[in-house]
Amino acid sequence: MLSHPRALVVCAFLAVTVAGCAGGPAPVASGVTLGTMPSQPSPSSSVVPPVDEVTAPHVLGDVEVRSASPAELDVAPVDQPVRLEVAGLDIDMPVVRVGVDETGGMVIPEGALTAGWYEFGPAPGDDAGNAVVAAHVDNAQGLGPFARLLDVEVGERVDVTTESGATIAYEVTDVEQTNKDEVDLTAVFEPDGPPSLVMVTCGGDWQANIGHYADNVIVTAIPVDDVP
Repeated sequence: MLSHPRALVVCAFLAVTVAGCAGGPAPVASGVTLGTMPSQPSPSSSVVPPVDEVTAPHVLGDVEVRSASPAELDVAPVDQPVRLEVAGLDIDMPVVRVGVDETGGMVIPEGALTAGWYEFGPAPGDDAGNAVVAAHVDNAQGLGPFARLLDVEVGERVDVTTESGATIAYEVTDVEQTNKDEVDLTAVFEPDGPPSLVMVTCGGDWQANIGHYADNVIVTAIPVDDVP
């Protein structure tokens, strides 16, 4: 089990960009993109180098400012996610922890076969907040597993396996495809409130002029207690 600083409160949510799905459309890709979103990296965390050269050219507006007093920061062990499965869609992906690049963008694992968990937010299994997992919709070889997220049905089960071997089961409650300029990314990265798993990829039309898809596909799921 790895541990790292988990910021309970931060002086500000930074405007960061998710470089999701900037690799170009696959031959039959319908498209999907993540726009900009607030992050909450801890003051002591190191910057993660980017894996993609192209990032979405958007900046989030002003957001709530909170205290960054060291007394209000917590260091807690994190049982990080290592695998995500949606049996009904034949999705079975490794998950790695990711942070932000030097431009403030959330790092997305290279290719489309691995998902990234945003390590500066809640983790799957935490008591509150959204655990965010994102992946490219495609790459030069074709569509990735998250391309099927748009087909997921409300009530579908999602299983997340953690580094300790625990399984956390979720049930899908919401599926949306929205123009990335209209997505409330502060809500996507909500650090408080009921625990949820938020899976994000890209969708809509490919915009060749900026190298991104037009939309975000966002699937929200809540924990269930029926793990055998």
